[in-house]
Amino acid sequence: MPMSQWARQKLTRSWWLFSELLGRVDAWNAAGEFTAEVQVLADRTALEFLTPAGFRPPVSEWALLVGDAVHNARSALDAEIWHLAHRDDGKPTNPTRVAF
Repeated sequence: MPMSQWARQKLTRSWWLFSELLGRVDAWNAAGEFTAEVQVLADRTALEFLTPAGFRPPVSEWALLVGDAVHNARSALDAEIWHLAHRDDGKPTNPTRVAF
């Protein structure tokens, strides 16, 4: 069964936002005298940007992009579950509980 159009649009938006984030990090790195190393914590719950003391990348701006990208990816999952719940003219008995 093909992915729903709504889910595909949300997933596409998520990828666009992640690409935008990577572009902004690359632009920030290119404009400076050093590169901000990015690493994912071992428990995969956070990103760390390692820079010399006194240099602060715009992590608040970048965090908004990450949050929006994750939100859109999760919304794509919700959209696909909704689509599957209504497959073959199905009608869930409790539509407010249809979510990923």
